[in-house]
Amino acid sequence: MQKEGLIQFLEELAPKNLAEDWDNVGLLLGKREGEVRRVYLCLDVDSFAVKKAIEEGCDFILSHHPFIFKGIKAVTGGGFAGNKIITLIENGISVFSMHTNFDSVKRGMADLVAETLEWKKEGVMEAVPSTTDGEEQGIGFYTHLDKALSCADLARYVKEKCALPYIEYFDSGRTNPEACSLSGFGRSFLSSLPSDVDAYISGDFGHHDAIDSMEKGLSLINAGHYGLEHFFCTLYERFNPPTFSGDRNCGRRNPISGENMLRLADSMSIQYKKIRKCNENSKRKGIERSAVCR
Repeated sequence: MQKEGLIQFLEELAPKNLAEDWDNVGLLLGKREGEVRRVYLCLDVDSFAVKKAIEEGCDFILSHHPFIFKGIKAVTGGGFAGNKIITLIENGISVFSMHTNFDSVKRGMADLVAETLEWKKEGVMEAVPSTTDGEEQGIGFYTHLDKALSCADLARYVKEKCALPYIEYFDSGRTNPEACSLSGFGRSFLSSLPSDVDAYISGDFGHHDAIDSMEKGLSLINAGHYGLEHFFCTLYERFNPPTFSGDRNCGRRNPISGENMLRLADSMSIQYKKIRKCNENSKRKGIERSAVCR
């Protein structure tokens, strides 16, 4: 298929104007002209993803996180970032990223998480312009649980529904009928959460985030940055991208490679094994402060 057709489809799926001002989304490497024969889908364009894309004969990488984010002053083979860019160019691989625009758009990341957890969205955490049909869309979502759960039970539920090898939680001691969820880096929203929210499911919480939140009666469930974002890798299955030219079965046989996700999950599991002894038996005022569900 023509690359321009795929790019237009992605730009319509998650418009660039929905991205945060600080973000860097869209076509980040390569020309819009030419053909695309195989797509590699991943969260991060790291050296492993580049290597696998080359091995799989892919000429287009679709990532969630932008691999060009901060300023780059030089592109040389002596630097890590420069060497990756040179390798991609030498192998004719274009890179397109959909980050906070995909987090915000209708049927994007927030809807994928809500659908997976079988929860009804009852408002977004940060609104962006509505759809052409007037439907609300934005980053994260709020929900009311049909059944009040303890923090431990809620953590186990999220772990099972999201098919995670582990999950970390910080228990304030309250049951959790009112919850909210945000994929990725959730700590930036901690100070702006409504007071009636009992539990916040996200990733990348720090130690002091947990301490302060529990003091306020807010339970945190840390699914990790990977935990609520690996649904991005189901994008080709959930949407209807333009047809690949030539043998469509060849394009569908392995248009998406998930090895990068498995490698990341394994490495993070090892990390949590190391900290498990430090936190799973920690007690404070009779309230279990944190634990890792396995």
